[in-house]
Amino acid sequence: MIILISETMLVGYSYFVPPFHIPVLNDTLTVKYMSLTELTDFTPKKENVVADSLIDTYLTDQDSSLTSKMKRKTLSLYRDNSALTKLYNQSINGVCPLDNFFEALSNNSDSSLIRIAHYGDSQLEGDRLTYYVRKKFQEKFGGVGVGFVPFTEQADNMDYFRYPSRNWFRYTVFHNRYKNGNYGLSGTLFKFLQCVTDTIAGDSTNTENPINNSNSESENENITKSYFDRGTISLKFLKNTVFNNVRLMYGNCENKCIVNVYNNTTSTKIYSDSLPATNTFKIFNFNLPSVSANMKFEFISSSSPDIYGLFFDGNKGIQVDNYAIRGHSGDGLMYFNPEYLAIQLKETNTRLVIFQFGANVVPYIKSDAMCLWLEDVYYKLFMHFKKANPNLSILVVGAGDMATHYNGCYSSYTYLPKIREAQKNAASRAGCAFWDLLAVMGGTNSILNWAQKKLASYDGHYSPKGQDIIGSELFKAINEEYNMYILQKKRKQ
Repeated sequence: MIILISETMLVGYSYFVPPFHIPVLNDTLTVKYMSLTELTDFTPKKENVVADSLIDTYLTDQDSSLTSKMKRKTLSLYRDNSALTKLYNQSINGVCPLDNFFEALSNNSDSSLIRIAHYGDSQLEGDRLTYYVRKKFQEKFGGVGVGFVPFTEQADNMDYFRYPSRNWFRYTVFHNRYKNGNYGLSGTLFKFLQCVTDTIAGDSTNTENPINNSNSESENENITKSYFDRGTISLKFLKNTVFNNVRLMYGNCENKCIVNVYNNTTSTKIYSDSLPATNTFKIFNFNLPSVSANMKFEFISSSSPDIYGLFFDGNKGIQVDNYAIRGHSGDGLMYFNPEYLAIQLKETNTRLVIFQFGANVVPYIKSDAMCLWLEDVYYKLFMHFKKANPNLSILVVGAGDMATHYNGCYSSYTYLPKIREAQKNAASRAGCAFWDLLAVMGGTNSILNWAQKKLASYDGHYSPKGQDIIGSELFKAINEEYNMYILQKKRKQ
């Protein structure tokens, strides 16, 4: 009761007493009690006014039609300065980092298929975010299909349902590394195993380790083995998915490998052939009499070749391939055999690489020295790809905002701005373009606004609507640079 009476008196006192001043040394300290309105105002305060303004603009843009700005034959002189200030594509000796990609677009997109490789972590996994970037590119430059399809993945995909046989084993540059570095362009590699060890007592199947580490089967009666002579994968694409070209990327094929394709809707075999033997990278084209939204692929061999994945494309336009590995920070791509990487970039006609990493390093960077280390790591990664193909254009997407708990409430990680600068510096040193995702979101503590509007979670993962916004803004920034490239090219003529 004493506490309650005292608080009531303080509230009443503060309501009537005006601010007063206390002299402190050579200055004056102003003391002001909170008003009754301030004391009873429990509405949450906006953490970032800039972020709120940007989000409102993005949402408005999403609701308005941009068809007139997307036409292939029309050069829009519209220049969104706010978007361009977040994409750094500075000229180096008269050439900008994205010029080679833009030149390929302007010359070949009507007659050949140009590929963009979109690398990232769980933010992109399952074709999240990449789906929206692909949609925008194909609307303007043409192209159909979903591009790269891995045989196994930890996340469900936005474009299709996948049903692989349980004897597929997945190697990646991040874990379960392969012996010689001859990964597929995605940084992954798949093999179908002839023998899989099962744990009968549990719910799991040991397909993540092709080696049986137990001393003997008799030591554990719950261990058994299943044997296979083939690997299969069924794919059921979502309605309205269009493609007319199906290809397989593979390598290290020494033994005969039969490939059969079935139409799962009619349960009929529509194709059968053998993979040509090779000790290097190859692309095998399935000359299917017809394509189906529900297909099964079967591989039969005494020893699995190295299989890198499938392509589902059109014959021309542009394709954006999703190359995501959960938990990856990008540095694992340094394990890529450089000669093998060079072959694949050329054979797939990949003209632009987008690196979107950072979420898995942000929580662990806690000093300026670590920021310098991170800059060096990313510089080496970008140069690894540059050396594989000097004409390759590279766009680096900086880390977006992420929050953690500080003193009982959410706020951005302290070193995020310096991490962003480390990535930007690495990109500049390597001659790459840089897109400032942190600025696009509204700066530090912008994630609080994105989370409040259900566009993202506090750890930086976007909702489908948030992915649509970020994908659209990324395309818009690239598109405006492309428009300026075409305009300058016309002026020179």
